[in-house]
Amino acid sequence: MGIIGNKTELRRAAKWFVIAAFVVFLHFSGYISSMSKIRNRYFKYWDSVDSLAVVFDILLLAAVAVAIGLLIERSGKAFLRRLYRHLFLLALGSGIIANTPSFYLARSAEREVLWLVLFAIVGYSFALSESRIIKYSAALCLVLSPLMLILMVPMVGWTNWNVLKQPNRAPLTRAESSTPVFFFVFDEWSYARSTRNGEFLPQFPNLRNLAQQSFTFSDVSSPSYFTHHSLPMIIHQSDSYQTLPGVLVRKNGVEGLHSISSDDAKLAADNPKESLFELAKRYDYNTNLIGFYIPYGRVLGDELDHCTTYCSYPKGASLPGRMEMTVLEGMRYWADPLSVRKWRRWYSDIFVNNWIDINNRIESDVKNVIAGGPDNNFTFVHWPLPHAPFVYKPDGSHKHLEVDLERTHNDDEDRMYGTPDDYEQQLEYLDVVIGRVMDQLKAQGKFDQSLLILTSDHSWRNDPDQVRNNDRDPRLHVPLILKLPNQHTPVVVSNEFTLTRLGPVIERVLHNQASEQDIASLVEAGHHDLP
Repeated sequence: MGIIGNKTELRRAAKWFVIAAFVVFLHFSGYISSMSKIRNRYFKYWDSVDSLAVVFDILLLAAVAVAIGLLIERSGKAFLRRLYRHLFLLALGSGIIANTPSFYLARSAEREVLWLVLFAIVGYSFALSESRIIKYSAALCLVLSPLMLILMVPMVGWTNWNVLKQPNRAPLTRAESSTPVFFFVFDEWSYARSTRNGEFLPQFPNLRNLAQQSFTFSDVSSPSYFTHHSLPMIIHQSDSYQTLPGVLVRKNGVEGLHSISSDDAKLAADNPKESLFELAKRYDYNTNLIGFYIPYGRVLGDELDHCTTYCSYPKGASLPGRMEMTVLEGMRYWADPLSVRKWRRWYSDIFVNNWIDINNRIESDVKNVIAGGPDNNFTFVHWPLPHAPFVYKPDGSHKHLEVDLERTHNDDEDRMYGTPDDYEQQLEYLDVVIGRVMDQLKAQGKFDQSLLILTSDHSWRNDPDQVRNNDRDPRLHVPLILKLPNQHTPVVVSNEFTLTRLGPVIERVLHNQASEQDIASLVEAGHHDLP
């Protein structure tokens, strides 16, 4: 005979299941509420599998709790029954505390008082031979259980932000010679920390070597210090992000994919901006993007012939893996003493491992494109290095990311915290990675013939030594190296330049009209007044 032996036990099990599901739901409601914000789903590449993972986690944990309860009931041991029912009361109280907004992630005396009150209530109930607290608590769960459907059903309609997995079209090949284009954006790369007096520092030998046969710019600005604005503005060569497709815009204090105003729509129609990928396609190039953070596949759509992007946040590759990560993400909002003290350390280790894996995968993807792609490839790479977490030593080995609960206040600060020495060690490893990429290009005979662009979306935003110069936000000052096909001499550009002025330079190369003199005149003409 199974755990449920008759109709009475079946009805009891069904009732217990609803109660248990509601208690589990309380522990996931903070996560569900967080994911109701489009910004969070956008950056976590949310899709229907994530919605299923939430539902299945709640159902599975509730089923396990009910199965344990039925086994205890069948054992006939009164003490175990009392213990089980008061564990239910403790779990219910934990869920209620977790849904008290002012106590999310806070290590506060007020929350500790709530837990003392909860322990007192559970202890009082346990001490009584008969207590109605359990009965009333179970009834409350049944009455409030419809809230589960009210809050979870909308998940079905949430936008799918997961990335495209397959090429949009077969690769184009051409008989005549083409110039391979590689556009590298290294995230949060600081010009000030990489150079002195306009030259790359001695600890960056690969950058120094590349600079000896490239255009190097000393006064370049990124269009924004927010990655999710800067990258679309660079890709679309636009000075405004509000009218770009798939870009998060803050309006009335809410960040989301808002409908643009009629004025903005007219402005966009009157000043159409051709993206770099559309430009490349016009010259019969294959368009490839390798990146992370932004769900490029959904944002750019058929502008890309091939797209490989990685979510910055750890996600399982299968439904069971997603369920495991959903439990861990849900613990972010739990208020029990164990979760509060341990969760950030657990999550930090998993996040760092995922971060290292993303960097390794992107380097492998770049290597494959270099080795296997035709010459008429336009490849755009958004690379995590040298962005925090600062876990790389100059030789590429890893160091453990320490989580100090007294120094930082949340898991985002845990990952972003770092000293100038931490950042500069990661810069040294970035130089090593750039050296490996250049070696791969040379090994495939593509280094000399390629257009290479190396820059950043913004500088190190948390640099403690930032100094504002010429009314420009120092977070916008980024490196820019541009190597033309068959360029062998250095050219230093000292005038102001912005990354949204690279389109004409790239088009000259695609059109095979890229002499050093032509490009020098173009970048000088690219000067404009900064905001």
